[in-house]
Amino acid sequence: LDIRRAREIFARLLCLSLVSLAISSCIISYYGLRDGLERGRNCHYIDSKIEEYPSFNSSTKAITSTRQAAGCETVHLTLICGGHDATRDFYTLLKSILFYRSNIKLHLHLFVNNVSETIIKEIFRTLIVPDLNVTYYQMSKYEPEIAWIPNQHYSHRYGLLKLVVPSVLAEARVERVIFLDTDMLAHGDIAHLWSEFLRFDSTATNESFLGLVENQSDWYLEDAELDMPSYQARKVSWPALGRGFNTGMMLIDLSRLKKISWHSMWSDVTETELISHLTTALADQDIYNAVIKKNSRIVLKLNCRYNIQLNDHTLLNVTCPNHQVGRGFSLTHWNSPYKLGTKNPWAEYYKSWYTTFFNWNAKLLERSSGCL
Repeated sequence: LDIRRAREIFARLLCLSLVSLAISSCIISYYGLRDGLERGRNCHYIDSKIEEYPSFNSSTKAITSTRQAAGCETVHLTLICGGHDATRDFYTLLKSILFYRSNIKLHLHLFVNNVSETIIKEIFRTLIVPDLNVTYYQMSKYEPEIAWIPNQHYSHRYGLLKLVVPSVLAEARVERVIFLDTDMLAHGDIAHLWSEFLRFDSTATNESFLGLVENQSDWYLEDAELDMPSYQARKVSWPALGRGFNTGMMLIDLSRLKKISWHSMWSDVTETELISHLTTALADQDIYNAVIKKNSRIVLKLNCRYNIQLNDHTLLNVTCPNHQVGRGFSLTHWNSPYKLGTKNPWAEYYKSWYTTFFNWNAKLLERSSGCL
């Protein structure tokens, strides 16, 4: 009886394994077919309308791209990866971007230290992704430029480096770039976000070079009462326009930024504000907001879906009332010191997505974008 029972159990396990393998094959085949159809429909274009990459701003949808493209456009992304934890988060974010990408090439500009550079290079040694280029920038080279700024934020000096990134990439002749914090996750094709650069082309003034999403808590509002974590003994709110802006995701038009003295702009404001505030509470974000307060024309406000902030103090029903969970392109941002442990009511749903991509086998993403 024991032998017969063992054979039955073995047969069931074998059957389940075969079913699982068949499902995996179907999934891979589906995405291969889907990519083939998308490449045939989208990749070879001359004049493409913005509806190919729909945004959530009605004015943007009406814009028609006049750019000539022989193949597929290259989307430039930049991230700051310092240490083991940030590298792990970067890998999860990268998998979500690769999972959804269509007919675009990717160029990653990664600001790294010795630890993260070693890990990331090992990742790309084993993960062969077509139409993906990576450029590394050693953070130690640029840290002296921000070392003088006192900072209470848990990101430490890595957050402040976001002040230096635009100038470094402008010198590297990058024209436009999307900055992303590593604690984010993509829910859709990043090309949707890249298409928002067309709004810079449509503005009456050429002074705007930053695209940002409004901060989704009351932090920058005067007299706001917040239950702060222990690492911040008191609220030190820097000046901002209204709710201010969150810098976890930034569209940066570097071709316009090069026309001004960006370093002088942010460093002068920082020196002035430190006289009264003594330190930054939210690192670079405080400084960006203080700069925008004095120079409001440099920023374009983007749709809230491009930076859904999942911290304990987020007021999504107020700041992003039309957002429907799981519908349309969005970026979620775990901007809390507790990360997945945040008490945000939206976090439970998005946590399942994060866990999915965290555990996803990246080898399944070694597929071509279909670009020439």
